[in-house]
Amino acid sequence: VELRKSQFRAIRRRIDRDISDATLGAAALTAQFFITRPTLYRMFEPYGGIGKYILGRRLTGVFRDLSEPSLVHEKVATIMRRWGLENHPAAGRAFRAAWGITPSECRRRALHQRQSGEAPKPPAFTIPPEMPANIRAFKD
Repeated sequence: VELRKSQFRAIRRRIDRDISDATLGAAALTAQFFITRPTLYRMFEPYGGIGKYILGRRLTGVFRDLSEPSLVHEKVATIMRRWGLENHPAAGRAFRAAWGITPSECRRRALHQRQSGEAPKPPAFTIPPEMPANIRAFKD
């Protein structure tokens, strides 16, 4: 049991380290960690599966970058590619499904909130618990 927990933590570290690698997925992880695909899927079942876990980490990164004032000059597609999301239209749909707003709307709201000095309103979407505190403040 402790070995599996340790392995799980190592896999999560590997995902976070190489999140921008578009080829990161179940096949790469099973080969590197010498586990079967069903074992990997069971490990990440509480997170909706390995694919959903990786996508969630990527979308959280995209959200963070779109909310960052110093990155306002970067194109949305560039930010998505940096997080391993190569298919821009599909990534945009996934972002909207996860956050309830488009990537462009996310950027507009973040900029508007900073420029107007508005206090955050009640959440318009669910904030994942693993999201950094500075993003949790942006809930509109």
